[in-house]
Amino acid sequence: MKLKKKDNSTDVYRWVCRHNSHRGKKTTKTVRSGSVFEKSRCSLLSWMNFFYRFSQGLRMRQVDMKTDGIAKSSATLSKMSSCVRRVCRHAMRRYENKAGKHLGGETEFVVIDESNFRHKRK
Repeated sequence: MKLKKKDNSTDVYRWVCRHNSHRGKKTTKTVRSGSVFEKSRCSLLSWMNFFYRFSQGLRMRQVDMKTDGIAKSSATLSKMSSCVRRVCRHAMRRYENKAGKHLGGETEFVVIDESNFRHKRK
């Protein structure tokens, strides 16, 4: 498969395969296929901006994200947030299974410091 530039699509690039096993027809796949972004209609740039804000702990208010142009509606932002949370949950489960380390338990409490989530930008 080769990565080809396609100007009329939202993602600009597509995977193209012209192998003989396809009976002379070329098959194409988007860059998103098989990933978290497969069913999303938002651009990959807006997803990257959302991931950046999420990972840096910046303000996640929907009003700010609408004005910055990450998404046009609050429903879209809610779906993006739930998708990122689902990915984080899956990664934590994989880490727990791989390393054998667990967060919390029946006799242990996990305390999250609120100062990490409610800080103001300077």
